[in-house]
Amino acid sequence: YNFGVRATFESPITIGAANDSLQIGVARGTWILNSQTAFVLLHLFTATISSGPFTGSLVVFGQEDETLENRILAVVGGTGDFLAARGIAVSKLVTIDYMLPAHWTLSFDLDLYY
Repeated sequence: YNFGVRATFESPITIGAANDSLQIGVARGTWILNSQTAFVLLHLFTATISSGPFTGSLVVFGQEDETLENRILAVVGGTGDFLAARGIAVSKLVTIDYMLPAHWTLSFDLDLYY
């Protein structure tokens, strides 16, 4: 593992798990490989939803083991319709393209409270 590797990203948020699904927003943030012995990433990103019945942003933070099927991150805040949201974001890997630069497609299930 390349301990300390970090990356920033700007990725579309879509209705479905397919990359050609309707885009409703964008996720911007960073991840850091923060383990010397496992594929564990520290994530910090903002998911901004700009169309649909609810608009605003969610701030997502946490460390996750990338080898697990379900990965749980904390929702630590929000704006707009998601003002002061808290909860969890459970992510699952849909596809990964290892060709550099690598691309992951993830699906998220949110459990929010206000």
